[in-house]
Amino acid sequence: MWLQRGICFAGLVLGLSNALNADEWKQRSIYQVLTDRFALASGDQDTCNQGGCPYGNYCGGTLKGIQQQLPYITGMGFDAIWISPVVDNTDCGYHGYWAQKQFEIESHFGGAQQLSELMMAAKAAGVAVMLDIVVNHMGPPQQQNSYPEFSPFNSTDHYHGTLASHCSATDSGISQQQREVCWLANLGDLKQENLFVTNQLLQWATGLQQTYEFDGIRIDTVPYVPKTFFKALKEGPLQGTYAVGECLVPISMQAVAGYQWSSDEGVNGPLLDGVLNYPLFQALRNCFQQGGSLQDLLNAWMVINSTFHDAGALGNFAENHDQPRWLLGNPDVSTYQNALVATFFLPGVPIAYYGTEQGMAGGQSDNDKRQPLWQHGGYNQQAPLYQWTRRLVSARKAMLKYLTGNPIDDVANLQVTPDGNVLSFVRGSALAVVTRRGFSGSASVPTPFRPGTQLCDELQSVSVSTHVCDNSTSNRQDCGHSGTEKPDCEAAGCCWSPIDPNPGSVPWCFYPTGGPPGPPPSPPGPPPAANCIVVGQDGSVQIQVNSGLPKVYILKTSLDSHSTEQQRA
Repeated sequence: MWLQRGICFAGLVLGLSNALNADEWKQRSIYQVLTDRFALASGDQDTCNQGGCPYGNYCGGTLKGIQQQLPYITGMGFDAIWISPVVDNTDCGYHGYWAQKQFEIESHFGGAQQLSELMMAAKAAGVAVMLDIVVNHMGPPQQQNSYPEFSPFNSTDHYHGTLASHCSATDSGISQQQREVCWLANLGDLKQENLFVTNQLLQWATGLQQTYEFDGIRIDTVPYVPKTFFKALKEGPLQGTYAVGECLVPISMQAVAGYQWSSDEGVNGPLLDGVLNYPLFQALRNCFQQGGSLQDLLNAWMVINSTFHDAGALGNFAENHDQPRWLLGNPDVSTYQNALVATFFLPGVPIAYYGTEQGMAGGQSDNDKRQPLWQHGGYNQQAPLYQWTRRLVSARKAMLKYLTGNPIDDVANLQVTPDGNVLSFVRGSALAVVTRRGFSGSASVPTPFRPGTQLCDELQSVSVSTHVCDNSTSNRQDCGHSGTEKPDCEAAGCCWSPIDPNPGSVPWCFYPTGGPPGPPPSPPGPPPAANCIVVGQDGSVQIQVNSGLPKVYILKTSLDSHSTEQQRA
């Protein structure tokens, strides 16, 4: 146990001053990991096939594993990580969302000691840590009408109903009031109107911040909890700490925006700092993954920007642990690259999901959306999408440097070309260009920059195959590279497995699925002259697009302050 509990919550405890607020998180780029599935610590073994859990077993990933792989994460330029909930979970709760003992740290993840060590290592590396938390429910109860396995919420008074008698929060046509008291997926729904429940949750959140000093918080299943609780949470334990909520329910965008800035009686005004930007997520998938129009994407962004109180504080993402991976829905990597450019360069806090930089496609089930990285690509820093992601994050940092002292959420010249093939916009020193799938050709796009200004494409995007390092397949081919040391294997563009494929054998160096990958990519240098463009007399630039690949041009010469005033889109 890491925190002493009491029954009374005597006043709200202010958030820690060294946590990061929303404005500071706007400067960050987040890499989301599922703790159990991201990395085995040195010497640990894969346990995915141990246990009888119908929706997925614990696979052995730990907080120590994350700590040991921080160089892999920072190698892409990410300066923030989002980790799974850390509370003690029921059996089979590998994802962290089935709490059992609220005030204890999950032993499968390494316990309190590994959490403390990860926090110290992350801070030393300049990496902010966002913790996922759940305040709506506990895990699945074992008894029909009682809760002896849960702590401290072990009384029927602490829940809306019982396993034997409750309503479902996913029934069609339910009201918001019903959603807040009904159960989600047979998980014990906490009764926040019970003073004991609210006090304990607030004390728990206070203890987490006082003990571990998390930089930000992601809150699960937000619309299933009364807004009054979030008001108390933000005015108390999370005051000054960036908090972003998940709102994955069939309600209007205006209703979702109400969790950032509420107009409800009694909770009027600011609530959470932001929510996960599901409206943008859906627009990105409709546009790039499913072949929709760029104009529809632009229109969606305009509605988002006008509906939310602060669109720049929303969490932008193209995939996460609850959704099928992008490459499963569309294996054309260029569609993912376009979506990620929009995710990282439109206002918002960008989030990338672990594994796609190694070409992971996953499957439709929740368990297959969260496959272990060490079985599907590993930590190859020469992988083409890894290198491309590094350039993407670097370009965003270059954009943010220019935005210092300027409105960080300003966007200029947001437009779609008349033929519908190119969407472009300017933010800070960056001209971002996304395109329709497969488009090759030239386009003229406007900028606010003075004539003669030079901009260079930082992404240097090239077509990327979907070859994947998949340890789970039985038809792997020996790479033929001498030796099995990991650095030598990956330098040859091959896959290295620390897991013995056969009893008594040594770790294996093998080809990705799809056959030999060809020569490994060269480390990117400065953009060649062909990747640079010059602003014309009318303020526009001529760009050349190949195979539907996105571009991010970064300013290389000084701006005329009188010609770069940017208007919010």
